[in-house]
Amino acid sequence: MTKTVRCCRECGKALPEGRKATIKFCLAVEGSNRNTSSKCKTDWNNRQKTRGDMIYPLVMAMRYDRQNFAAQGVWKKMCRLMAGWHDEDVAAGRVSYEPLSTVLPRLYDRGDLQRGEIVMRNQRWSRSGLVR
Repeated sequence: MTKTVRCCRECGKALPEGRKATIKFCLAVEGSNRNTSSKCKTDWNNRQKTRGDMIYPLVMAMRYDRQNFAAQGVWKKMCRLMAGWHDEDVAAGRVSYEPLSTVLPRLYDRGDLQRGEIVMRNQRWSRSGLVR
């Protein structure tokens, strides 16, 4: 049977055995069992924040200014930006993204995404369309 070794998302160093599966970064203090902040975690989060600052206005424009978004070819620009980030991560030996199978449940559990009906501008929508 093959043993799975979990690694830090930032530096790729193997995480100590016996740590909770939710821990994804090196420890701030070697030998500590506390989930303290570390340079790896800080570097990862700062990069995510910087990238989010770049992509957020484009995603909002995609949702609320679709005509200009399409006319200016912003989708291609977003894809080019994300491809650059992915290449940068791969070159540095980092995980570039999380699979949706882990991202979506986390967003639902935190309440960031809602399940079921969506209320929008005094209209109720479900998966099958407008509810009258």
